[in-house]
Amino acid sequence: MHKELKDSLNYIFEKEKLHEIRKPSSFNRKQQKLTSWLPTIASVGIVFIAIIIFLPLVTGQPANIEQESIQHGSHTEGSEIFNYKGAYIGDAASVGQISKYGLGSQSNYGNGIQLFTTDEPYGMRIFLLKKMDPFKDVETIFTTASYLFTLVRNIDFVEFEYEDKVYAITKQDLELTFGLDYYALEDEKTLRSIISELLSNEQTKDVIHQLIKETTIK
Repeated sequence: MHKELKDSLNYIFEKEKLHEIRKPSSFNRKQQKLTSWLPTIASVGIVFIAIIIFLPLVTGQPANIEQESIQHGSHTEGSEIFNYKGAYIGDAASVGQISKYGLGSQSNYGNGIQLFTTDEPYGMRIFLLKKMDPFKDVETIFTTASYLFTLVRNIDFVEFEYEDKVYAITKQDLELTFGLDYYALEDEKTLRSIISELLSNEQTKDVIHQLIKETTIK
């Protein structure tokens, strides 16, 4: 149990003992009954407040959940992003929200999207206001693509365009290389764990970089 919560409860129990010792003598029976309940009510109130304040610390809730949720999207929180699960590539509003969430702190550099829905393979292109380096920005590319591949039912590739450069990554390449099944993932915690594990290893990070295809627009 968290130390602060334990200290608060000990303080409450000590106060309870003091109240038990002090018996009212000059009040009638009705007043004595009401007064005897006051310490209990006060104690319950203090315990309730202590639980509210310290519960996240006692239960071991990761401190970066809220932080991690804000970083991955300014309009959609982490608890809501999987509501888009099952979206189709033609749903521009849903796909746009997912891509913005995946871009996270880089979302301010997004400058619109283009959807490729006429012929297979289906995919999308994210236009950027900031130059992207496939080596330095491999985490942003991989994270954004992973969210899209997990939540959008029929997406096959994701592209990032800045001026005359296009960087593309495909779901098939990532799934075959790392043994993934993106669309089978049912919660964000599992997805985050996979992303974190692959990006924390320099070897797998380098493999992801090699899977990003760069082309020049003529």
